[in-house]
Amino acid sequence: MPHAIGFGVKVELLQQPKRTEGGIYLPPKEVDRENAAGHIGHVLELGESAYTGRLATPSGKPWVRVGDLVYIVPYAGRRIKMKDKERHVRLVHDEDILGLVDKEEDDYEVCLI
Repeated sequence: MPHAIGFGVKVELLQQPKRTEGGIYLPPKEVDRENAAGHIGHVLELGESAYTGRLATPSGKPWVRVGDLVYIVPYAGRRIKMKDKERHVRLVHDEDILGLVDKEEDDYEVCLI
């Protein structure tokens, strides 16, 4: 698997459900479309220049750490095709991460608008 370099951040996106809360199964194309546009994922790796320069914090530490759950710009970066089709990994720029998601809350919903 490629590594994040420079300002890159490697993110594994959360998987979209294959059926609705009411129990209706979603067509595979719909699930694939939602996965392609994924917004929320876990940080797997930070490039050596991520969150330096104009995006640096006052303390000099990165805004996010490996393992953090983050919200990213839809369709940002490049998708990495995995042999295991259940995993969706993306390389994004550090500026494409918009915020942290509280791991304790599950009241967020990933959807396309």
